[in-house]
Amino acid sequence: MTGEKKDFAGPLTPDEQKAIRTYDTWVEEDLGCGRGSLLKLFLLAGVAAMVVIAAVLSWHAGLSGEEPVDRNKTAATAVPQDEKPAPEKNKGVKLIYRVPGETDQHILAGIGKVMKRRLEGLGLEEFEMITEESSGEIKILLHRINARQAAAARRILSLSGKILFAIEATEEELQDPVTGLGPKFQLEAFLKAQEKKMQERIRSGQTHTTGEAMELFRKPEYFPDPKAPLVGGAPPRYHYYPPWRWKSKKTGKRMGPRFGAIVHRTADKIFDGGDLDRVFLIEPEPEVEPALAFEIKPGCKNRFRDLTRKHIRRNFCIIINEKLIARPQIMTELPGSGIIQGLGTVEAIKETITLFRSGRLENMPVLVKEEPITSSPR
Repeated sequence: MTGEKKDFAGPLTPDEQKAIRTYDTWVEEDLGCGRGSLLKLFLLAGVAAMVVIAAVLSWHAGLSGEEPVDRNKTAATAVPQDEKPAPEKNKGVKLIYRVPGETDQHILAGIGKVMKRRLEGLGLEEFEMITEESSGEIKILLHRINARQAAAARRILSLSGKILFAIEATEEELQDPVTGLGPKFQLEAFLKAQEKKMQERIRSGQTHTTGEAMELFRKPEYFPDPKAPLVGGAPPRYHYYPPWRWKSKKTGKRMGPRFGAIVHRTADKIFDGGDLDRVFLIEPEPEVEPALAFEIKPGCKNRFRDLTRKHIRRNFCIIINEKLIARPQIMTELPGSGIIQGLGTVEAIKETITLFRSGRLENMPVLVKEEPITSSPR
């Protein structure tokens, strides 16, 4: 519409004349300068805009393939009724250990006590322990733990927890025909052979071990006299311990001793870590790696001093969990305390502290089975 009056030719009836007057009045008042015209225009424009927006939204929904949401529907009707519930999540791990050899309830109870303390040292609270004397098995149910916690539990239960200080044997002592392994024993060749085996383990992905400790007996072929007595049931004269090698987070390089060590088994050349009074962590500082500090029991300090005084300038091997940690040279008599470096990270040292406080495992249990737990504890 233009707002202009329309002209009609010919005679008009009274009704037509009334309609024309009404039309003219609407044009002049509503589309002219009459009052209220702007308000009605704005109202009409608003209604038109709403219609346009509704049309655009309807068109967009049609393109996306989505149906208009009915807000009157409840949340229950919005979920497909035939959808299957999610499978039940793993609620823990069941570890079954077997103690080799002859065992009784007393032995199993002692081993179980040590294992319980170690799990508690990790901060695990929800677990059950069942011992079966007939089978020599210890079943541990670890409830509501993640994969990282399960791995830490398996590791700490696989360690002996033993600490040993021992004098390293020299090649001359090892080749002694009476007290050693015989003149044919070659120390350097033996250590290199063990290092080769260690490298093969590392290349194959067995980063959790660098070899096994072994007892060394006096063998007849090491002696020039063919009539040399066979060892038989005699105790081993020496013990070999593989090195503890760990990867530095800072440099990415492997740290620790390159070679293992053969140590004496005689009482005058070893000091049992069971005589330690306490161990604690020395926090790392810039350019200084973390360390483990130890103190000897008051009644055993004199024996520790005597051992170090008699073997000055000899290598003093520190062995933890059947691995050689370090072999510092004794430069002077040592008091009944000291610091052990080379254990690796702070976490590794804390693990050693947990092992010491929980006790040693003389009879090492073997993990024979692991399975998930799918039901919550009662």
